[in-house]
Amino acid sequence: MLSFSDLLQGIVIETKLPSWSGKILYSDTEHDLLGRLQVEYSGLDYIASVPIVGVAAGITRVALAVLHMLNHTLALIFTFDSRHCIHIAKGGCEFLKGLIQSIPIVGHLFTRSWMKNKGEWWVIKIYDPHDPDTLDAHSNFWQTLKRTRPSAYIIA
Repeated sequence: MLSFSDLLQGIVIETKLPSWSGKILYSDTEHDLLGRLQVEYSGLDYIASVPIVGVAAGITRVALAVLHMLNHTLALIFTFDSRHCIHIAKGGCEFLKGLIQSIPIVGHLFTRSWMKNKGEWWVIKIYDPHDPDTLDAHSNFWQTLKRTRPSAYIIA
């Protein structure tokens, strides 16, 4: 059973339902898989880590999250595919992150702290086994998470 502690540490939800705007919106890091340790954060996170202009990045993330959630809500209504709820929840997480980032000073400090502590994803990571990204590969396709925190890995 999923606990609040799992959410605070981050959960991974496996689904085969793709998201068109997820690559732009989601806070998932990109990894260099050529043996070098190199983590890249999204452009919005880099901008949000800069004083003053970071507020604009937070507001942009909020707007993108709202559009993302609206699109998946409409898709849910027309397709009756409950897997869209996962993407709506992920959009809600990104909305929250954008709200925090849009607060002057606090958002800047929050983003810099998150990046300094090497945050890999924000609350929910969506994993599509048919289209894994570099974070999925870097995390060995979540095998360790499945063993160490099985309640934090959900198949939907």
